[in-house]
Amino acid sequence: LQYTISALFFWVNGTGYLIFLESCFEEAAHVLTKRLHRCSESVVLWKTKYVNSTWDHNALYGSKVSEMW
Repeated sequence: LQYTISALFFWVNGTGYLIFLESCFEEAAHVLTKRLHRCSESVVLWKTKYVNSTWDHNALYGSKVSEMW
């Protein structure tokens, strides 16, 4: 689990997730439960998969990302 200034990156079942947190960085520790409860109003979740030596980025936008897990 790697932390940057306002984002965190972790792996779930071989898939990398880069989550940008704007006003709810204190809740970053709860990501280990695979759920972001009520974070900020604008959360950008990048679902990144490693395919054929290239990174395929799929951007998912939503105010409630707990439904994505």
